[in-house]
Amino acid sequence: MAPNTKPQSSLIIYLIILIGLVGGFLYNSQVSTPVTVPPISQEGAEIFRILGGLKINYGVLDNVNYRALTVYGELPVVPGPGGKFDPFSP
Repeated sequence: MAPNTKPQSSLIIYLIILIGLVGGFLYNSQVSTPVTVPPISQEGAEIFRILGGLKINYGVLDNVNYRALTVYGELPVVPGPGGKFDPFSP
């Protein structure tokens, strides 16, 4: 007759859970230093000022060549079967 290993296995599970809880508590209780963000430098402020004045030219969309583009096939694209044939399927 085999000995009953149920109490020993449940004890090991409880010990693992207890060690995990203690480790998680110790990990979360560490004192962390707050992150400080330095102020924007003069060069950074200049870049933001230059980028803030940019405008998008939508005149390209009015071009004759752009309007002459055609769409081949159906829209929206309907997904079809793809990939390789599975030789092992019944």
